[in-house]
Amino acid sequence: METQPKPDIPFRMMDYRLRVYRRFPQKQMRQVVIYLCQSDSPLVQQKTFSIPGTRHEFEVIRLWEQPTGAFLGHWCQLKPQPLPIDAFEAFYFLS
Repeated sequence: METQPKPDIPFRMMDYRLRVYRRFPQKQMRQVVIYLCQSDSPLVQQKTFSIPGTRHEFEVIRLWEQPTGAFLGHWCQLKPQPLPIDAFEAFYFLS
């Protein structure tokens, strides 16, 4: 999650994906950047990192564009669940 757009986020997303792939090549990964604070910066629209011969895509959620009900309805019904061990390994590996 990000509060402010930063120009290095697309590169970081590709870097994270490659690090996880190197360690866990059989694992699938869905990458999402969540922007918490509204911004007019064009950086919050970026969904790709591209250099000649390489292109990486990821998803972006801008919270200010999402309907409030989408969060309240789900969050009130959710029961806390432990994260799978793989999630902890990935977090530790990426930090």
